Amino acid sequence: MSPGPNLSSYEVLQEESAWLAGAAAGLLTETDVVGHILGIRVPPGQGRGAFYHGLMHTIPEVRFLTIFAGDQDDNALSQRVATTQIGEGADIIFTMLNAGLIGVTEAMRGTKTRQIGNVIDWTAVEPGIFVASAVADAGIPRVEAVRDLADGQWQAGTVKAIGLEKPAEVSLALSSDVPADVRAEIDSLRNQIVADRITVATDYDGPELAP
Repeated sequence: MSPGPNLSSYEVLQEESAWLAGAAAGLLTETDVVGHILGIRVPPGQGRGAFYHGLMHTIPEVRFLTIFAGDQDDNALSQRVATTQIGEGADIIFTMLNAGLIGVTEAMRGTKTRQIGNVIDWTAVEPGIFVASAVADAGIPRVEAVRDLADGQWQAGTVKAIGLEKPAEVSLALSSDVPADVRAEIDSLRNQIVADRITVATDYDGPELAP
């Protein structure tokens, strides 16, 4: 973020929805093995660390399988990586991919493994595959900036963060088959993040799978 005397910055806190996704994965896993697949090391990769910390919050004894596979759009690659993680026992895999998400989805068909998507609500697209989705509207900063300017609220030299306090922009979508007690716990954790009782960390220095 680079605020200045004649500009301001708007930041979508994708890591907050990723943290909740990790917490949900910990509450939902039956094998105590959870995976994560991202293509390349771009800045949104901090969502991996947030997901990890959310996961540790609800199931600290979990086995975490994580990899930067090397390509966001290669479906053959992502399907192979997902198949490997499923073979290692993962029953939930968090994906932060572009077109490569399709390969992971195909790897899961006919298995009990569920996927957690990101950016949009993938549970509305394929509810049988996606158990949750870390929603983060990357386009909302433009809307917020225009709204602030129109309302006379825009201020130069500031950074405006948009997180879980605005659930229409940042949230964790859950599939309809997620149990009520898990939903209640996720709601509680969300409220604690919004109230600053939980700090969302984005660091990760643990082991990674080789691509």
